[in-house]
Amino acid sequence: MISYRENPANEPSSIASYCLMLADLFEAQGLDAGRIFLNAGLSLSALRGSTGRVPIFQIRLLWQQAVALSGNPSIALGTSRVLSPMSYSSMSIAALSSGSLRGAIDKYVRYSRIVTDAIDIRVEDSGDFTSVIVKNYNEFRAPEAMECCLTSILTHCRQLLPNDGIAPAVIELERDKPSNENLFSSQMQSKIRFSAPGNRLIFRNRDIAKPIPGYCRELETQIVQHCDIMLGQRASVSWSTRARQQILRHLHVGTVSERSVAGGLHTSVDTLRRRLNGEGTSYRALLDDVRRTLAERYLENRDLSIKQISGTLGFANSSAFVRAFRRWTGHAPGIHRQEGALG
Repeated sequence: MISYRENPANEPSSIASYCLMLADLFEAQGLDAGRIFLNAGLSLSALRGSTGRVPIFQIRLLWQQAVALSGNPSIALGTSRVLSPMSYSSMSIAALSSGSLRGAIDKYVRYSRIVTDAIDIRVEDSGDFTSVIVKNYNEFRAPEAMECCLTSILTHCRQLLPNDGIAPAVIELERDKPSNENLFSSQMQSKIRFSAPGNRLIFRNRDIAKPIPGYCRELETQIVQHCDIMLGQRASVSWSTRARQQILRHLHVGTVSERSVAGGLHTSVDTLRRRLNGEGTSYRALLDDVRRTLAERYLENRDLSIKQISGTLGFANSSAFVRAFRRWTGHAPGIHRQEGALG
């Protein structure tokens, strides 16, 4: 798993529990979540119980595969059926500890970076209405992720006031009008405007000002303090972690090199070497570690040939990959795959 990213030069990431929620969503659609995760270079079993983070490019691959395999462009709307209080770690707990829906929304805005730094959530007040706006950061382009986020906020609001029929006055989505537009309206229980300039939930102020029964200020204070500590911990990321993130990114697009990693971190090769040496590692050691981790995951997917895995990991040919794998593990990748199947 990849650590949190705060500096704009780092690769964006999301918490593991978000990915586990996606696995539940995909399974609910009749998809093989384990296979989808393997195809994205992720081990579903390794994610369970993990406190690590997953690079956004892999999450984008998860969404792309799920839509393609299901043929369902509205797959993210099913989030409401699989969302749990722990899906977004302490952020969702903080939201659910609020004294009002507006308080819950404000916590989504304040603590969203605990969950992901690829999506920006903000609030806009205008007269009698409040808009919750969800935008992409960086190169993350997955409309399903935007709709998953909107659905999650709306679901948590409805969980806080389950008998009040909470519904936005209107929901705006950037996506073009789909053939199943009525499904969007019925699932989100609101009027939908498609081809909008942004993704937003537009609430009436009177609806989100309602007090939450059973609200406990002391509990909210403790949870907020915990979330503030978590945000503070995300602010400092090691050079080796940042370099790993860049290696993953450049492996994905097929351009990994020490120079490309240094460029992604907006520094020189010499500076990168000094920084990594100060942390007791090197570009070559990090590259080997990332390649080995990905290789072991890819080998779990028997649909991927050794040649395909070699190319994906940036090796010139299969022989170079086999030699490297022997150096890492003491045996050939084919034997590793057989042992995994037997285990």
